[in-house]
Amino acid sequence: MKKLTRQIHLIVLALATLALVCMGAGEAFAQLTPDEKTEIENAAATGNTEAVEAAVQTAIKRAVAAGENPETIASEAISTVVHAAVEAGQDVAAITKAASSGAILGAVEAAVTTGQDVAAITKAASFGATSGAVEAAVTTGQDVAAITKAASFGATSGAVEAAVTTGQDVAAITKAASFGATSGAVEAAETTSQDVAAITEAASSGATSGAVEAAETTGQDVAAITEAASSGATSGAVEATETPTKIEPAEPVPEIEPPITQDESEASPSA
Repeated sequence: MKKLTRQIHLIVLALATLALVCMGAGEAFAQLTPDEKTEIENAAATGNTEAVEAAVQTAIKRAVAAGENPETIASEAISTVVHAAVEAGQDVAAITKAASSGAILGAVEAAVTTGQDVAAITKAASFGATSGAVEAAVTTGQDVAAITKAASFGATSGAVEAAVTTGQDVAAITKAASFGATSGAVEAAETTSQDVAAITEAASSGATSGAVEAAETTGQDVAAITEAASSGATSGAVEATETPTKIEPAEPVPEIEPPITQDESEASPSA
């Protein structure tokens, strides 16, 4: 009887542990909370870019610090603001730029605070910001290139500002943001059947412009930041357009001899 009771106890403990693991996994894959989404939507609906940036920054910082995927959370945040801005008739590009900046600010701050790889987090969040912008622009019928440029601008301007305030290598973080923003836009353009060349140009232009403006505002070496943004954009575009899948050569098809006709069989060989 005692043995049976002990076995039941062990089973209950195992089930309880499994439940906790599943709950933890669910939390790890959670994205914007209902309150965060509502706050972001309300800010976008009012057209207040400062409120949008702050709301997105807070949400992304919370999520990245909790170990959530910076790419998917940033994509969701940008998609949320684009849809809300469109529905409210606000300036979608301005709202997108502010949201993208807030996303990278929050991501960098969280990465620094929690000891994560800041450049990698920046790249992933920037990728999510522009990919989310492209997809949302397509689904809402917006000017995709304009929204892409705005998101890319926000990503690098936010990266420069965040790197300065947190004491990071500004050029390195700028390059990571530019890389992520451009590659995210290009891949999303390919997925949604957009003009890839136009989207690449928009993303690269936005990334460089955002970095330069932020460098000037924060008193950084503008030439160095411009070079970092340009280099990151070029590398990101190249990587996004490369096809990693190896295509195996087709098996050779055996040649089939044509059938011999009656005339050919009766013909005598020439001397």
